[in-house]
Amino acid sequence: MDEVSDLYPNFETYNRHFRKRQDEIFKGVSDFASKLDLARRVDEITVCGHSIGEADRKYFLMISNLIPNATWTFTPHGGSGGQDHKNIASLCSDPIFRSRDFRVRSLTDIIGD
Repeated sequence: MDEVSDLYPNFETYNRHFRKRQDEIFKGVSDFASKLDLARRVDEITVCGHSIGEADRKYFLMISNLIPNATWTFTPHGGSGGQDHKNIASLCSDPIFRSRDFRVRSLTDIIGD
């Protein structure tokens, strides 16, 4: 962080603003979703081609709390194993991840060739 701040003096200000904005966005999405009663209306969530990296984890945890009864299907980025599968397993084993069930499938299994 110090090296980036030295190279880009306004980075810390930008970073603080962005983080604050992210919290506001999460609250807005949560308020909107509660009005839609998503927990009652959505029973499956499919995440296609996403690596489920650390930067996105908070988004997925928020969604799992908004729709706790949904079954999640993940199709890892590029169909790769390795880190993508570790990221998915880590997300789904997080105590904050509220959804009851998940599976990992290839994208071709879902949409065909």
